[in-house]
Amino acid sequence: MTRRTSGSLSPDGAALTDEADPVITFLDDCVQRGMKTPYRYIEELQALVNTTTTTGSSLALDLRGSYPRPLLMTVVEQLNAKVGGKLLSPSDILSLASFVRKLVVNLGAKVLDLTLLQSITQRVDEILSEDRLFLKYPVLSTAIRREVRILKASLSGLLDVRSDRSSEDLVVVSEEVTEYLTEIIWQTLNEQKHPPPLRELTLHMN
Repeated sequence: MTRRTSGSLSPDGAALTDEADPVITFLDDCVQRGMKTPYRYIEELQALVNTTTTTGSSLALDLRGSYPRPLLMTVVEQLNAKVGGKLLSPSDILSLASFVRKLVVNLGAKVLDLTLLQSITQRVDEILSEDRLFLKYPVLSTAIRREVRILKASLSGLLDVRSDRSSEDLVVVSEEVTEYLTEIIWQTLNEQKHPPPLRELTLHMN
């Protein structure tokens, strides 16, 4: 994540802060919310799986390890709430857009069915649409939209690769997939020496 000196500004005058700080704060909030109402996000993930796959809930049960953890739904929900509520600075949103882009693309390389991540990407695109960003800071807004375009293009590229390979060529390591989102957040928080009780969250959301 990018480190910036105090007082850094973008070309359009927006204050720029370290990328790690807003991501850590945001993820800590998501983890706490996920721990309070884990089944809410499990149900939301299940509902999204059912609407984005042709075989519905049976696929979710048979290939449970092929889907990201429900905590991803918390991340999407809170991104929407904080952007819509104008609770984040332009620099914070850019940091979170970059983090979400990296997270979803990395998950895309791990899961078998990309349709769920496509739906999540579409939601992120709507959350970070131009009309919800900052007219006063066009450079930062353009940078945020660029993260979304990269995310969409990356998933499109993964789909192209998958279409050229048979189903027998796709390998999914269930244990890695089910733990991946938690590991990414743990590593991010560990860098700042501010880890929330992710072990408890993992137990609640299994």
